[in-house]
Amino acid sequence: MPHTIRELRIPTRGPVISVRDHEGGEPALLALHGLASNARWWDLVAERLAPTNRVIAVDLRGHGLSDRPDDGYDFDTVAADVYDVVNELHPTPVAVAGHSWGASVALVYAANYPASTLGAICVDGGATDLKAYFGPSWAMAEQTMKPPALPGITAATLRARVRAEMTEEIKQTARRHLAAEGAPNLSLRAVARDVGSQQFGVAGLFM
Repeated sequence: MPHTIRELRIPTRGPVISVRDHEGGEPALLALHGLASNARWWDLVAERLAPTNRVIAVDLRGHGLSDRPDDGYDFDTVAADVYDVVNELHPTPVAVAGHSWGASVALVYAANYPASTLGAICVDGGATDLKAYFGPSWAMAEQTMKPPALPGITAATLRARVRAEMTEEIKQTARRHLAAEGAPNLSLRAVARDVGSQQFGVAGLFM
């Protein structure tokens, strides 16, 4: 639904954090993205919730338009950044939702700041033992997370596969990007970034 979106930069005890604040009512949703993503991941969810519910989508430290310090990426520190943002923008309790790595941040946020939390929503993450999956050392984790080798796959082949799998819903989202941003060319990266959020039923928890 149509609603006002404020782009903000909020100072914390650590980095300055960038926020997309979708104005709306209560209960408010604090929305946390996963690794290598940003606050725009939640745009399609916010379209369903706002203006009935306020959606505060955060660029976590090191992501999006937020500051990028060299350290402080443990869950307690990242959750503390987010707490400072919430304390500034919405000092009453919020529901906190996170995707993937952001789900782990959401879970730690709820555990560390129970008075600020109505509930935690973990999408594809949260209650996981990362060392069991990635390995007990950084060297092993680096190998586990290494992108797969794709011999024989050219850029043209990959583009053809992406275009073949684009649903009509994704195409409509692309058209909205073009209309809103006046972009002369279709940005698959921007579309994929935002369309990812429609794969999950987070909005249904509020409707």
